[in-house]
Amino acid sequence: DLGENEVEYTVTDESGNTATLAVTVHVHDKVAPVLDVQDFTLLLDQDGKVNLPVDMIQNGFSDNCSSVIAAYSKTSFICEDLGENSLTITLSDDAGNVSETTVIVTIEGDCGEEVLSVERENQFHIFPNPASQQLTLDTPSPLLEKDEIMVFDMSGQLLMKTVIYRDTYLSNLDISELQTGLYLLVVKKSNQLIQKPFIKK
Repeated sequence: DLGENEVEYTVTDESGNTATLAVTVHVHDKVAPVLDVQDFTLLLDQDGKVNLPVDMIQNGFSDNCSSVIAAYSKTSFICEDLGENSLTITLSDDAGNVSETTVIVTIEGDCGEEVLSVERENQFHIFPNPASQQLTLDTPSPLLEKDEIMVFDMSGQLLMKTVIYRDTYLSNLDISELQTGLYLLVVKKSNQLIQKPFIKK
């Protein structure tokens, strides 16, 4: 009903007499679009690149009347972006209302970092694979306190993160809430990153 709307008022008295008045009501949209998104983490691919998960961010758009157009201060990330990055997202609607939100995008990757040897990497096991409820991680050397286990989807978006609180060779992950598909399990040990694909069935 944005714009001009013709509204007709009719009043009736106790004697049954009526009167009608037609007026024009102007409806304006003064409410800016809203973005509901939290800080998130992305994983660089083997080429040292990752794109912004626009579809995920768009799920957080809302507006009271019309469609929303988004502009991003950055849409792709490379090795030079490792660590925390400020991302500004500007939303506008058909009425010209504008809002701006800044979130922190943390980029993870193995650019120039120490990589495990092939022999040791082959001794790094996850089972069962495929898995439906729980995934077990078995490492050749213990995971230490503050090491991290992360699960990413194939677009590089972080879905799960666990911080080790005591030294261990075996770690269990509850993956029951993940949708069926292919994922990456990433272990971060000091300056080392190990990636292993697994299937959630």
